Amino acid sequence: QETGTLLALPGTYFAVQYAVEVFGVPFSRLLLLPSFSLSQGLRATNLREYLWIGGAAVPAVQAALKFRKLLRPSALDCLSHGFYEGLYAARKLALRASLGSQRSDIPHLRQAILLESSNLCMPYNVGDLLHTLQASSGLETLVLRLETMSVLEQVRELQHSSVLVGSSTGGLWNCIFMSPGTIVVELHCNSSGGAFEVSAAARAFRLPYFRADLTFPREKWKQPRLSSRQLANISAFISRFLPAQKVLLEMPSPKEQRIQPGSVLGCEDLKLSLEVGNKTRHLGWLKQSWTLPQGVVKVPRANTAHHWASMWMEMQHLANSSLPRGVVANIMGLCMDVQRNRYMAMQEWLPGAYAPGSLTAVQLLGALRTFATLWDDNRNSSVRFFFYGDAPAKNWRFSRTGQLRMFDFDSSRWIFANTACKDHSYCTGSSIGTGTAAVSPCVQGRCAAPAMSNAVTYHIQTWVSAAVKAVPPASAWFRHIQHLRRRAPHFTRKMLHSTIAQLEQAALW
Repeated sequence: QETGTLLALPGTYFAVQYAVEVFGVPFSRLLLLPSFSLSQGLRATNLREYLWIGGAAVPAVQAALKFRKLLRPSALDCLSHGFYEGLYAARKLALRASLGSQRSDIPHLRQAILLESSNLCMPYNVGDLLHTLQASSGLETLVLRLETMSVLEQVRELQHSSVLVGSSTGGLWNCIFMSPGTIVVELHCNSSGGAFEVSAAARAFRLPYFRADLTFPREKWKQPRLSSRQLANISAFISRFLPAQKVLLEMPSPKEQRIQPGSVLGCEDLKLSLEVGNKTRHLGWLKQSWTLPQGVVKVPRANTAHHWASMWMEMQHLANSSLPRGVVANIMGLCMDVQRNRYMAMQEWLPGAYAPGSLTAVQLLGALRTFATLWDDNRNSSVRFFFYGDAPAKNWRFSRTGQLRMFDFDSSRWIFANTACKDHSYCTGSSIGTGTAAVSPCVQGRCAAPAMSNAVTYHIQTWVSAAVKAVPPASAWFRHIQHLRRRAPHFTRKMLHSTIAQLEQAALW
């Protein structure tokens, strides 16, 4: 509420989304702190004009950064009235930003939602749970992965939901955006230690709350299961509170049910997939992968904190990627078992190796289309930039449809403009180019968006140059790419699209 206040936030996607989309803070008034090297490169920075909003960081780091004021939520085990007042205010602002003039005091509730999660708290027999939801509520049942949606998209979906079911993660706290009287079912894991206290939020917002306790099996990789008795109790709870909700909120009559099954495999199914005999192993620096008929499974190469951290970083990219559809190998399975340090992911198998020196016309066109899509996406962004930190040919492959896709993300980064920085590596994580265009994005301790965009453009230009320079002069399509070869790597996005159009018209294949 202070005019002109400058805010410091963790440089994470959802922290920025809440500040900009919900609270209406202009992006120019945010200082985003990098999640890497924070206690080293920025230790001497004086930020007395900034407020810090977020959880408790390392005390020594907070002291060194010298914020004017520290604002953070109370510890969840000793919630105060002030904390709830903050939640009510957040809810009000989020509903206003999401629904605007379309908001109604009696929302149109039409669906039950199961929050899909890649952690081990998700029960193995999730299909039985879906059928229980459908049978007990008579509503359309959807499976949602909230991290793939913006804050306002999440709020809109939850405002039209009658039942919310999810495991003990922070995502279930989104129940504060639901209407009073709607039902919350928590699948409680004994690994969460009560850290999220969803029941407290449900009580504060008058939401009927049911908790089903799940227990980890002793066997590694095993996921908990909902017993038939637990499923019956969930069904009885929903059936008990739903009629009163229908009276209060004018729920529409049930319509044709549609169950959208979860598309991402969990820990146990991924482990079972590795028990087949027909598989090929590949060892990398930090990971090992197994190529199976249905996809490629990745696990840490060794049981160390460094290897876990590398795998965790890659899985966060896979779970939260907002890159254009089709340029990343499809995600088929995610398993994040923090309790027992088990990490595993499955992506689609890409059959075609990317060998720039022996590309067919179809492959060349598929590669150029992918690079153009990434270039267009970068041009349309002025806030958040993606840097593919390990981009030699070995980390690209062709899909069955002929499109070139990236699949290795353990050294890639999403970085916001306005992030605090010490040098260009904080803003790009890698090279910024050469010649007159090589301007450091770190300007007066902040990452500057124009220079960050130029760095992404330079990377894409080098990828295109490597592809077109490898085409032999005797090739029938060589004349269509000569202008790119002559200008490489300093050609324009318009020239790339023109080349793609010429190759498509030539119909050489």
